[in-house]
Amino acid sequence: MSESNRPARLGFVGCGSHANHRLYPAIKLVREIDLVAVCDLDADRARHTATRWGVPNVYGDVDEMIDNHELDAAIVCGTPQMHCAVGQQCLERGLHIYVEKPSAITSAEAQALADVATANGRKGICGFMKRYAHIYRAAKAITQADGFGPINMAEVRFTQGPYPKLWGIDHPLRAFLIGQLVHIFDITRFLCGDVASVHARLNEVGEGEGVYAVNLTFAHGGVGLMSLNAVASDSWHFDETIRLTGYRQWLEAKDQKHLTYHPVDGFLPEPLRKQHAFKQQTLHYDAPHMLAFDSLDMGGYVGEMRDLARIAVGDEQPTASLQDCVEALKIAEAIWRSAQSGAVEAVG
Repeated sequence: MSESNRPARLGFVGCGSHANHRLYPAIKLVREIDLVAVCDLDADRARHTATRWGVPNVYGDVDEMIDNHELDAAIVCGTPQMHCAVGQQCLERGLHIYVEKPSAITSAEAQALADVATANGRKGICGFMKRYAHIYRAAKAITQADGFGPINMAEVRFTQGPYPKLWGIDHPLRAFLIGQLVHIFDITRFLCGDVASVHARLNEVGEGEGVYAVNLTFAHGGVGLMSLNAVASDSWHFDETIRLTGYRQWLEAKDQKHLTYHPVDGFLPEPLRKQHAFKQQTLHYDAPHMLAFDSLDMGGYVGEMRDLARIAVGDEQPTASLQDCVEALKIAEAIWRSAQSGAVEAVG
């Protein structure tokens, strides 16, 4: 087996709930990964995780893990502060990295981590799994096809319940931007391109409860609207919709399970076209139940782990990079500034 085709040898730092519910099981579905070791300061948790997922080596110290194995990359899953510190440690020891999102709580700190990767000739992935989700990959392919044209309008809606104050961030609705909505800012950039400026309003309803209304201007000249709220549901039931208008056609992706596409000429090709229909038609795709959002594959978790394996032993660049997290955090920061000042704020 050639060097570029061998499995990537990985160490995993972090044995918490998200890692065990999403990342470890996703790794088990990727044959291109050889998970060599796990590491956690909590020895019992590390041993339990290693036993659960069949990992042969357990450590409580990152340097010891790296010293004892010829690793290609490390996965770091914890707090953003941990992502920065341990991510830098691994990069400086010559490993590529995957860090969960966000890679830091400020764009400046995220940039510093990305710069360490560049300085050491290493690559890093940030855990923006939505970029790897099937529905958003299909949406991206449609927008890149001939005829769709530039994104003239983006309408983005995300809803959940109250958001907690966490990671030392001074306000829960600022934490909402950094800890949760950073996903939405990234997938918007992925589909539409860089955001040049924002104009935001915040209706603060209660502790950790509020609604952002945001006008966007994209660098290519398109515009957008975001409705982002933490009042309309309980904490972990989401409503996520992105509608994109190109030139005489549009698409809508909803909850990572449904895709609606209205073609440029208003009619679908045979045999999809309904007989004797003289009105405009749209194409609807609904993911099978077994491939709904909870699926590790449909939701993008398998894709990001496979991407890590690919960049760890090859020359390709990641689909969701450390720099992408920098840019998403810049959007979060601009929205917070605008919500406080009432003014249009440049991103960056």
